[in-house]
Amino acid sequence: MKYLFKNIIGEFVFDEKFKLVDKGKDLQEVPKDKLVEVLKQHKNTKVIIDHRLRDKNYGVFSGHEKKVFKDYLPGKYLEIHRGYHTKVQKGENLHDVSKRVFNFMNDVLNFMKKENGNVVICAHNSSLKLIRAYLEDLDKKETMLIEQSPNVVKEYGLKFD
Repeated sequence: MKYLFKNIIGEFVFDEKFKLVDKGKDLQEVPKDKLVEVLKQHKNTKVIIDHRLRDKNYGVFSGHEKKVFKDYLPGKYLEIHRGYHTKVQKGENLHDVSKRVFNFMNDVLNFMKKENGNVVICAHNSSLKLIRAYLEDLDKKETMLIEQSPNVVKEYGLKFD
């Protein structure tokens, strides 16, 4: 079985068996032109938007450029951005995000076992980092060190009993 994920929607290469699982953003934020282009080539693809893969909530800094965040909290940006337990007011940390991402992954694996099918996941970097931690059995320290680059496809071969 193949299991692929990528953090932008427009550059997938997959066959008819794959199911596109998530863009990671709210439905209105999905770049519909990219999605339409992918689906033209893969007419039998089922698209499921799952909000558990939404971006990490940066609380009072959500919706602002990183520069604002860095300028307001100099010296704390990396700890908050990459740290597992540190967060800003009204925001999330990786621990918070891991609860919803790991729950999502449990559901995905159950779906794959039941359907005997392949899945493509497209999500934000924080979610992708935690998906890697889940699939690669990484600890918190290893997870925080992951550098997830855009346009990178990770492929996993999973075997089920």
